[in-house]
Amino acid sequence: MSLDLLNVISTRGEISIEEFRKIVNELCLKDADDNVSLKEYSIQLLYYLDALGHCEFDFESRKVFACQPVLALLPGTGSLNVVLAGARGSQMMKKIKEIEENYKDCLSIHIIKQEREGIVLPDTVLFEALDESVFNEIASILSVQYAGKIPVAWVIANGSCDIRESFDRTEEHMGKRLNWTCRRFNPYKLFFQKYISDDILPQLLEYTNPISQKKIYLYISDDYVKKVERDWGRYHLLNKLGKHILLYDDKKYVLAVPSYVPLPRLLTRALTLCSGHATYKQSLICDMYGLYKGLPVDIYKGVTVSMAELVASKVGQGLNIFTANFEEAYV
Repeated sequence: MSLDLLNVISTRGEISIEEFRKIVNELCLKDADDNVSLKEYSIQLLYYLDALGHCEFDFESRKVFACQPVLALLPGTGSLNVVLAGARGSQMMKKIKEIEENYKDCLSIHIIKQEREGIVLPDTVLFEALDESVFNEIASILSVQYAGKIPVAWVIANGSCDIRESFDRTEEHMGKRLNWTCRRFNPYKLFFQKYISDDILPQLLEYTNPISQKKIYLYISDDYVKKVERDWGRYHLLNKLGKHILLYDDKKYVLAVPSYVPLPRLLTRALTLCSGHATYKQSLICDMYGLYKGLPVDIYKGVTVSMAELVASKVGQGLNIFTANFEEAYV
């Protein structure tokens, strides 16, 4: 069903978010329980597809766009691995089956089912070979780009702005308060909660427009008020408070990011394309580094030390070293 969804988006090139929800309802939720929220399911699926490099979305224009298909080189040593990202359909999958038969002496193809929190995702399609020229050949057969030489995760992470650049691009906002429903980001619990007025600065406030229901985020300090993007705003506040929330296992190459504070989308995609697999959620089994037991975290695998350090530096964070003892529920 997820392949059918990706096939529709790929064929159309772009669709509205409203159309996306309608298609999700028809293809993915036909037999789902009545208590499944179409809106929440669709948004979560959209974020997964974006992170995997299959499509992109823009809430301002209310559009979903298919990404160009690409064989993306994964980081790592030993044999070479690439993952198929971007638009795809049933015909491409048929060609991949033919390639598997014709190149079985020099190429291994791994097609892996993916499901996260009840959301069925497109299969992960991994190609493994010792000779890079094989990837150029199959890219030609599939009529897709081969993004080799440098792992795509590195290209994306290096191309992302950092926390200072993101803040420099924000606009100053006139006035400190709006007469709208307001929530405040709690940098210790790591989520937004009902606003209680006080003079403690800096603050990150979420306001909801009573007419459009759109949300805006204001970062308030002693010197200025700025309208910020939510994900960057949270990390800017954490940075100013000296609070580091990223956990890294340098033996298993696992990076854990608190689910309430997801990384900006480009960095999320970079980490996802370290393995080609969607992130999955686990919970901390004890208090550590000021993070509390039971806190849900997003798990990224295949993240090298240098990649983890690069991503952390982009959001003004350090790495808290830990031992990942999560259940191996997913590949």
